[in-house]
Amino acid sequence: MEFNKEKYTSKIKIYYNTPDFKGLSQRAIDYFWLDKDFLEENIELIKDGTSRKIRVFKLNYDNKTYYLKKYAFERIDKKLQNNLFRRPEGIRNMKNAHKLLAAGIPTAKPIFSATKRKLLCRDSIFVSEEAPGIELAEYINENGLSGQQRLIKALAGFWGRFIGNNFIHQDPGLDNLFVNLDEDKFELTLIDIDSVYALPFLPKIVALHTLARIVSKLHKKLFKLEHHPLTKREQDLFLQEFIANCSKDFDFEKLNYKLNKLIVKKMIKKDRRNIVAANEKLSAFL
Repeated sequence: MEFNKEKYTSKIKIYYNTPDFKGLSQRAIDYFWLDKDFLEENIELIKDGTSRKIRVFKLNYDNKTYYLKKYAFERIDKKLQNNLFRRPEGIRNMKNAHKLLAAGIPTAKPIFSATKRKLLCRDSIFVSEEAPGIELAEYINENGLSGQQRLIKALAGFWGRFIGNNFIHQDPGLDNLFVNLDEDKFELTLIDIDSVYALPFLPKIVALHTLARIVSKLHKKLFKLEHHPLTKREQDLFLQEFIANCSKDFDFEKLNYKLNKLIVKKMIKKDRRNIVAANEKLSAFL
């Protein structure tokens, strides 16, 4: 997918496909790269990924709320990885957001991306519009997960369509989704796509690893909140709904067996044997 491109300065370029970008992009670039002022009450640092040099800001502009991710890698290997071997992160996320939306995967609306050329690399920024609702992790903290069949089915359906369209997620945390309860229906929106990859073809083993990461996150969250992982009934419900929404040909029994085996492997690797031991299905693989 190609985007409209504008040259802002000799070193800065803007990539977009929506007319909404003009005023916001100018203010953001002036503030982050040209050291000009931005009204302090309109910008807030909400995540400072010091180790990866990724910072997330919340912006209020023209009565709308946006999220801006600023990528500025300092390690030489990261500079090479994110510039010589693939597009800068901001452009890659812009492209992936449009692929997700085209596939019918609810994703925070992408507004624009920009790059700034430096000696060995290009720093980048990516801006998306705020999604409706609240962070899924926050909702679960307040309302729990155990017994919430509608939410479990909504999650399973979302990830079934995601994997069925040949996407993988290497960090599918609950804080990467927003949830909006609309007329007694859970609507989920993907908000963080740094670890999303679109593949031309998705082998089942790769899909299985993504699914194992997702279900492991649910087990971990529930165990932390309520001191027990998903029950057999809850995981079976999740898998049934996942298969029903995934275009890939999965057999329930085979998937269930392989998934549990892989979840246990991942849990033990991260020293979470206590979670495995608390689940009847998982503990059978110890």
